[in-house]
Amino acid sequence: MHSKNKIWDFLKSNPDTLGESGKLVGITCYDSFALKYLKDHFKHESFFEEKLNILLATEVTTSWVDDNFKSLGLFGNHETYFIHGAEFLSEEVRESLLDASELMLDNRFLILFFNKDDKFFKKLQKDKSGSVNTIQITAPAFWEEKELLNFLIQEKKLSLSAELKENIIELIPFDIGSYSQYLDQYEVNFGATAQVKLTEALEIINESKVDQF
Repeated sequence: MHSKNKIWDFLKSNPDTLGESGKLVGITCYDSFALKYLKDHFKHESFFEEKLNILLATEVTTSWVDDNFKSLGLFGNHETYFIHGAEFLSEEVRESLLDASELMLDNRFLILFFNKDDKFFKKLQKDKSGSVNTIQITAPAFWEEKELLNFLIQEKKLSLSAELKENIIELIPFDIGSYSQYLDQYEVNFGATAQVKLTEALEIINESKVDQF
């Protein structure tokens, strides 16, 4: 199954993010901040020992795939893995993963994160085995400032006045990183409350801009 959407729409429709276990999951995401929010919704309780094992694509070999996903290990094969930079997987590894129905995926995930939408990701989209999910998180359109800001406020469990939201949209560059960093700074200074003077809330905009650099 392939999903392509803005992050707030995707998470609304897919609150469990990864879906049912027993899948190879390919993910491409337009921004590292968006990926962070996506990963925040992973249900770690569904992972073996609630652990997400992380590897770089350059560490993954065909022998590793065979040992972990094509043959039964001494203590079984239960771990979930998240592979960063899947666009750098070798051709041999890609071939070994392409038929996901051959992989031992019972009650776990093999998650491949692509920094860009490459040929291998497109091939995974076309998988018919039922063992593959692909997720494509796209950038907000330029008119979706409110949707992005409201999503981040909800994620951080903050309460902001309508007037402050309007000023954030007007004064802060429209991207998920800039909005997110301002909201983090806001929470550090004021907590989750909306009972903050607008002038005080606006004073930290310059601070959040400095923090980015």
